Amino acid sequence: LLSFIAFILCCIPFRLHLRAGRTYLVLPITWIGLSCLIAFINSIIWNGNIINWAPIWCDISTRLMNGAVVAIPSTSFCITRHLYLISHASHAAFTGREKRNQRIFDLTVGIGVPILHIILQYVVQSHRFDIYEDVGCLTDYSIVPFTFPIIYGIASLVGFVSVIYGVLTVRTLRRRRRRLKDLLQHPSGDPNVNSNHYIRLICLAAVNIVAEFVLTLYIFLLIVPSWNTDWIHSWKSWADTHRGFSHVGQFPVSVWRSWHRCAIAIDSARWICISCAFSFFCLFGFTKECMDQYRSVFMWLRTKTGFLPASQPD
Repeated sequence: LLSFIAFILCCIPFRLHLRAGRTYLVLPITWIGLSCLIAFINSIIWNGNIINWAPIWCDISTRLMNGAVVAIPSTSFCITRHLYLISHASHAAFTGREKRNQRIFDLTVGIGVPILHIILQYVVQSHRFDIYEDVGCLTDYSIVPFTFPIIYGIASLVGFVSVIYGVLTVRTLRRRRRRLKDLLQHPSGDPNVNSNHYIRLICLAAVNIVAEFVLTLYIFLLIVPSWNTDWIHSWKSWADTHRGFSHVGQFPVSVWRSWHRCAIAIDSARWICISCAFSFFCLFGFTKECMDQYRSVFMWLRTKTGFLPASQPD
């Protein structure tokens, strides 16, 4: 239920940011909302069972969720980079060429990097997918020497670069506080970027950086030490790694809950997406333009349902 609510909250400000051309916000909304929607659908289909009801759905959803693992830190990087560019701007508004270049960069990082991750993870994918009761279908991997850099390396690298951009932005803010304030309030400035919007971006970037830092600590302090060297097999061939690829693992809740690290990983992944969605809505769901949209939708509903008569000509 929380996943579905989180999905709805992501949909509310989507149209506004899409019309404003804010690709650095549209991309995280899309990936976070998609992750929450998939989690909700999976929890409905596999509530109390591990039957392979929808294999095609699992093939698609597992790849999208694999992409989201990298997409969320990648889109966070787009936000921190945008903050960095604003803090280093020498004029009140970006030119058309600068905006176009920023959008191309955002699309490359926010879509291209996740697609690259989806392709690479197939190299170490051991079989089609696993079904976990009450959770749905997830991907499993063969543990070979380059499994870790493929599965966790890209996300950790992007998160690290995002943190660096965030630190540099904070440093610049301290040095150019007055200059930046004048730029954001300049009459010829970009109407899509003002002081309040900039502060919201800083808060969102801070939340994402903290989440990425915690996730990185979890990977390096819990997951990596738990790997037994006996589990790591040498890479022999593509055929050997993908032997029996059509297999579908099925795990009742009593089984996977007994694997404490597995349970922590699954629950953490679900709660991170929900937390990101609620954080995003709290920061961007109560802006003036959003409130105006809510008001217009509310008045439209009142008119259509008969609670408010349509205005009559004099």
